[in-house]
Amino acid sequence: MSSLCVPFCDYLTVTIPHSQYHSGSEGTEGRVTSKGKVCSQYGSDRLSARIDAFLGSIGASLSESLGASHWLVGERGQFRISSRGKVQIISASGEALSHLRAHKMLGEYLQLLGDGPHRVTRMDVAYDEPKAAPPILRGLYRLGTRSPGVSLSRKRATCTRYLEQDNEGFETGTVYFGRRTAQVQLAAYDKRHERLCRCQPDPGPLVRYEVRVRSGFSPSLADAFQPAAIFWHFMPTSVLKTPPKVPTWSPGGLGFHLPAKPALDPATALERRLASSVEL
Repeated sequence: MSSLCVPFCDYLTVTIPHSQYHSGSEGTEGRVTSKGKVCSQYGSDRLSARIDAFLGSIGASLSESLGASHWLVGERGQFRISSRGKVQIISASGEALSHLRAHKMLGEYLQLLGDGPHRVTRMDVAYDEPKAAPPILRGLYRLGTRSPGVSLSRKRATCTRYLEQDNEGFETGTVYFGRRTAQVQLAAYDKRHERLCRCQPDPGPLVRYEVRVRSGFSPSLADAFQPAAIFWHFMPTSVLKTPPKVPTWSPGGLGFHLPAKPALDPATALERRLASSVEL
């Protein structure tokens, strides 16, 4: 478990162009500075090989049951590397990131991902509060469904909830602000209930707040290293009161542009359609 009442990155997905992931170029490796800024420069080796070597160095192993794209670390931590179109997708679960923080290796991991063109496509920043969840979740649902509601950006966020019963018979679960596909979503849920359902140690009363930010708001790897600014930027004060001296957040994602697909001449387009038709 991470520290209470301190924002921390709990999920991270980064996309990297295939041309960057599978080939190396001259230059010095990137680094995360003491202020959490990621210096993005090319390394001298293939990025894919360097990431594999890094995962091996922290004790991660390839999963035989989940496939070659899954690396397991610790009890439940998972890194997943997959391909889609012209990009490579690298995801780290909350427990994998917790493992990196515990071994002071998070900066080196972010350094690898930031060593060239990349885009943070999703980042979850969590915050744990040691309070009983059922009454807080009831209050949040009332807050979200009554006027004026809760806003995460410019518009009022839709509010939904998923309910279960905890071991004491109280109604608990998760309250969501914003749709699942929105560029920013807030989830508040009973972390104690989740852990007990997974047969994990009882942490005591615990509410988890998660701000889930996608690429439309340009989160950066520096935000994963020091997530307080982005968390409090999107957290409504009606849900959690902003503490003093929180740094101002501004978008910092680098992003990249892929070349457009070449247009096919009519004869080639027809040939491909006929080859893939299920009616022929």
